[in-house]
Amino acid sequence: MIRQAVVMVLLAVMAVYTVTALRQPETTVVAMPSTTTTIRPTTTTSPPTITTTGVSLDRRAEVAAIHHDAWFRWFDGVYRQDPEVIDSVAGVNALIGWAADAHDIVAWTDVPTRDNVKVTLQRILLDRPDCLVVSSILDITEFVDSSGPYRVVDVLFPVGDSWGFAAFYMYEREMWQVDCDYLQRR
Repeated sequence: MIRQAVVMVLLAVMAVYTVTALRQPETTVVAMPSTTTTIRPTTTTSPPTITTTGVSLDRRAEVAAIHHDAWFRWFDGVYRQDPEVIDSVAGVNALIGWAADAHDIVAWTDVPTRDNVKVTLQRILLDRPDCLVVSSILDITEFVDSSGPYRVVDVLFPVGDSWGFAAFYMYEREMWQVDCDYLQRR
């Protein structure tokens, strides 16, 4: 029970660090349509209406691979306390400092591997060259003592030649659009 609480605290701390990295947003945010996602313009007071019916199967598979790779690198970097790996997967500076302390918080039961980090893509919420938002099921029970799997909504930014995390949410209808438009990138 304590280990389950630790994992939930871990996810909550990641969200808190993300919020602290936000710059002051303007009063109106308009979501711009991309070629693979349909978005209705909206303000910061209500989340956008999203459909992913226009996403090709190839792009969906590519996004699933990007997302899985980011989660694997995140857990691998935290487990091994490798600042270079963390640096490559942190889309905002706040995550770099937090990851250094996370190793001792997590109740590790095994080493994270590409096979035991299980990420099941549910929906692509936003697909832009500068921001990717996905909803998925994250199952880390094979290497962390937790009650998972967890539903997660992740905001990713380009970092070097790959993608890194910028923000984490629990629900699809949260205000991740603000992160894509205003969060301070590295």
